[in-house]
Amino acid sequence: MTYPTLILALPSRVTSVLCTRAPIDRTAEDNMRISLTEWTQHCYNNGTLDQVIDTHLQGRIKLPSLLKFGEVAVSCLALEGMKRPTMSEVVYGL
Repeated sequence: MTYPTLILALPSRVTSVLCTRAPIDRTAEDNMRISLTEWTQHCYNNGTLDQVIDTHLQGRIKLPSLLKFGEVAVSCLALEGMKRPTMSEVVYGL
């Protein structure tokens, strides 16, 4: 796995842990929820990031921590490689 690929894959892995869902859900009725990273990005941009959290974790994660997670995850998805954080920045951010 190359470094750029690792940065792009990171939000998917971290998000799937937080949401306890597979990165791709082909059974989802809502097209937005098929890709966990796209759904997370959509919810982050709309201020509804709490919707992606597993129900057993809701209320246990403080809002500032959740928002920081969303910020880091979304920054890893930047289309231009130069705008994506380094692994050190990701680790520090999380």
